[in-house]
Amino acid sequence: MKGILLSLATLGMFIPSAMLASRVLRVDRHARLFFVLILALCPVYALAYRFLPPDLWCLPDTLVTRWPTLDALSGLIILLLNFHSFLNAFYGMNGGFSTCLLFEIRKSGPRGLSADSIVKLFQTPDGTDKIFAWRVPRLVETGYLLLDSQRGLYQLTAKSRWVACLTCHLQRIFATGEKGG
Repeated sequence: MKGILLSLATLGMFIPSAMLASRVLRVDRHARLFFVLILALCPVYALAYRFLPPDLWCLPDTLVTRWPTLDALSGLIILLLNFHSFLNAFYGMNGGFSTCLLFEIRKSGPRGLSADSIVKLFQTPDGTDKIFAWRVPRLVETGYLLLDSQRGLYQLTAKSRWVACLTCHLQRIFATGEKGG
């Protein structure tokens, strides 16, 4: 149990450290920053495991392991899995294509964006259309976008406004988007 608790405490140090470093450093590549931070915190976890008492001054005897090496390794594995989950959440909310699309439509205000405007925002340098191949129809199908067929404008639903708002807050916290906007 000591390993699990220390892995959660280490993750608890990682998240505010990542938030602060993102705001201060204004990095372009967050993955590199995140990996450096977690690599710096792994020795902190190991030292804490090595030097703190087996019961962490509060665990009952039934939760103190008889196999400290296994406990330390399982805590480290849990830390790395939680870090992986953090990366998935971060890039899902910040770098996901559909989320970026919702964010751009949100920035346009209540009027919305036309299909042509959306396509111009999301074309590859060679002019390939990355949107209407499947993403926009899928966002309409799953209730994230509404198509005003009379005006030809896509608008956010209540569900997608919530996602876009959460994304905006996460971008502010981690200083992403428009250079920390």
